[in-house]
Amino acid sequence: MQNVAQDNKMKRKLRQKWSLWRSRFYLYRPGRKRKLKWFYSQFIQPGDICFDIGAYLGHHAKVWLEIGAKRVVVLEPNPLLFEEIMDDIGLDGRVIPMQYAAAAESNKSIHLHISSMEPIFSTMAPEAWRALIRKHASIDVEWDQVIEVKTVTLDELIKVYGKPTFVKIDVEGMEHEVLHGLTHAVKALSFKYHTAIPYVWDRCLRILRYLGDYEYNWSFGKSLQLNSTSWLSYDEIYDILDEHTETDPSGEVYARLRQR
Repeated sequence: MQNVAQDNKMKRKLRQKWSLWRSRFYLYRPGRKRKLKWFYSQFIQPGDICFDIGAYLGHHAKVWLEIGAKRVVVLEPNPLLFEEIMDDIGLDGRVIPMQYAAAAESNKSIHLHISSMEPIFSTMAPEAWRALIRKHASIDVEWDQVIEVKTVTLDELIKVYGKPTFVKIDVEGMEHEVLHGLTHAVKALSFKYHTAIPYVWDRCLRILRYLGDYEYNWSFGKSLQLNSTSWLSYDEIYDILDEHTETDPSGEVYARLRQR
């Protein structure tokens, strides 16, 4: 029995190593960093504070530092991914790495469902969401570990580390819960939307409409290409997302406070 357990543990580690190598190959392929810097420079300037909520391997935060951000708060609750972030940028004095999950309430313990083979799909979302992802994903996703993680709100992070110019939220189906922990209108942010779970983007947009006078844009997948040449109103972005079907690609919604 002990040998079987050791073999299973070794197999899991090998699967994790393979998945991380594959992710790095995609995220750091030639030209990708240059495109990230070009894209995020429209939101982030030297001296800004940024929050990366659901940082994965920290590749966005790393680019923001190169743009000149003076402080980047990085949240990643997955222990394996957090270790990778610490090895890469954890010693940079401008980085605040936290193995926490952002949520509507602080100091709670919640379950994080981890996919060893596809850690990008690790999530705190309920079974119904995981079933939808399993149904629509182009790859086979299994959640083979469950751990408890602590939560913190965006409001609490702002109180301690300052108000960010830009916040990225990518937490696999719990984006609305993250925004429920925000009562300050920040200058700009992005959140991931899933066409298979429209109630999440619906709640996100409603929260943002309450927080401030935002205008919106969106992109498909990780294209780093805004789909509209002009920024849109709440009603316009809502109608666009509402027309999507479950089989349409997911993507990112970008919101920025309207300039007066």
